[in-house]
Amino acid sequence: MMTKSFETMPRPRSSPWGQIDWAEQVAPGIWSVTTPSHGGYLISRERLGAMPGVLRINQGYHTDACAFEEDCEWALVVLAFPHLFSIPQVEAARETAKMTAGFNQESSPRWARVAAAYPIVPQAPKGWQEVPAGLEAE
Repeated sequence: MMTKSFETMPRPRSSPWGQIDWAEQVAPGIWSVTTPSHGGYLISRERLGAMPGVLRINQGYHTDACAFEEDCEWALVVLAFPHLFSIPQVEAARETAKMTAGFNQESSPRWARVAAAYPIVPQAPKGWQEVPAGLEAE
């Protein structure tokens, strides 16, 4: 199987959330950024085009990058390119999609589609045992 190569994207100088304090290139075309007040991922048009439709957001670009804020939308980038992130990050992204679908009334239908497309698959931790009677979660 051949994997697609993405063009690099220069380090962003600014973001929709303000001047960037810190930026790390996750992979070509994906930058994780923070500002004094917020942050998220800035991705190239090429990366956005490679994302499954259900994960694309309908908003404009900031310079040549599409912004995914750190509260919820970051999960869309992780779900689109899970091989670039750790297993805990991917699990957190799935959980974020599920929780956002349940709590964000305005965008709930869209997030419900995301959560359905990328379900959480519960896995027992190594060495997991059944919970003794009387200690079950309510």
